Amino acid sequence: MDGDILVSNGENFALGFFSPPNSTNRYVGIWYNKVSEQTVVWVANRDRPITNSSGILSVDQTGNLILHEKDQNFVFWSTNVSRVVKDVVSAQLLDSGNLVLFQGLNKEVYSWQSFDYPSNTVLPGMKIGIDKKTGLNRVFTSWKSSVNPGVGDYSHKMELVGSPQLFLFQGMTKIWRTGSWRGNGWTGIPNINSNYLFNVNYIDNNDEAAIVFYVRDLSIISRLVVTESRTIDRLAWHEADHKDGSKGCKKKGETQLCEVGDGFVEMASIKVPDTSTAHVNMSMGLKACKGFCLRDCSCMGYASADITKDAEDGGCITWHKDMFDMRMFSDGGQSFYIRVDAAELGKRNEDKVGFSSTNTLKTLERTFTEKDIGKNVDLDVFDLSEIVAATDNFSLSNKLGEGGFGSVYKVVSGQSWQ
Repeated sequence: MDGDILVSNGENFALGFFSPPNSTNRYVGIWYNKVSEQTVVWVANRDRPITNSSGILSVDQTGNLILHEKDQNFVFWSTNVSRVVKDVVSAQLLDSGNLVLFQGLNKEVYSWQSFDYPSNTVLPGMKIGIDKKTGLNRVFTSWKSSVNPGVGDYSHKMELVGSPQLFLFQGMTKIWRTGSWRGNGWTGIPNINSNYLFNVNYIDNNDEAAIVFYVRDLSIISRLVVTESRTIDRLAWHEADHKDGSKGCKKKGETQLCEVGDGFVEMASIKVPDTSTAHVNMSMGLKACKGFCLRDCSCMGYASADITKDAEDGGCITWHKDMFDMRMFSDGGQSFYIRVDAAELGKRNEDKVGFSSTNTLKTLERTFTEKDIGKNVDLDVFDLSEIVAATDNFSLSNKLGEGGFGSVYKVVSGQSWQ
């Protein structure tokens, strides 16, 4: 009944009724039991909320879990398992966050499991992919908004045409893809080193095609989320951390820009910031671009518009507002020149320290590893939490969305993929 909570044996997850912020609608969901801020990872009645507290979740005579109101026949949600019930049916919330239905005493065979019918969240041990025998495709769909868990516009799923690939869809339009599996990773996602947060298993046989991730350190609470903001975010929880790094790069408070002695630090192998509000001048070379940016106090950085051409023929892009969606690649990208004040530039020249294509970050570009995640680290001149330890389409930041979940690795889609 509404108000009761089912907790998994290891107390990792809880099942019960909840209401999103600023809403009186009631949903049955699963959330982290040990996280101080309620973070829902699965929702049963996504598009059929109950408008009062009379909801009941029970196993009916057909062996299905059903959600209904007391003394009413209307069913808001059901597992809809089409089987003849010969044994006692029981439901259990596993410590993996998987809600399962058992028949009889065999606790290893499920007649239904929530992992096969996900919401917007991929948990460790959950498969993303297709059961080739039954045709079941585990599709992850965004919420409609941060306060509405209904099925949203964005979905993440696998397709088997040609070599299996994972896609991010907006409606029916493919807007991002992983590329095919190359044996040790996806062709569209950069190489992952041995210090990565989790292991990834790829399965492709006569029965199924799927990918599963497992967290290497079981003490880390991590999930993958398809968001209503056109992204796929890798999130990890840090109980004591409440720094918000989701707003891109920002100046340190004590930085004095547009003074005598200002200059630029070169950042190599960069996916340059979003150019939606940038200025582009194809008749200006890189040297003139630097001078133009330096003379304009609002200019925060510059880059070549076409790196296939000579530096003086490749055009000029300058950024004059907040800079978003920067990435540092292990290989690829291009040089980006970020503005620093005289004091910082002097320190750079003295130390001869700069960004390198090997992602060795010192001082301004200090080394980040998984153990640094969640620490309140003070970076010189700019808070580069969106780009440190980043490779290809993945980035690191410290908090996105509700609670203290920080995006460890974040996939940001580009234009529609054809």
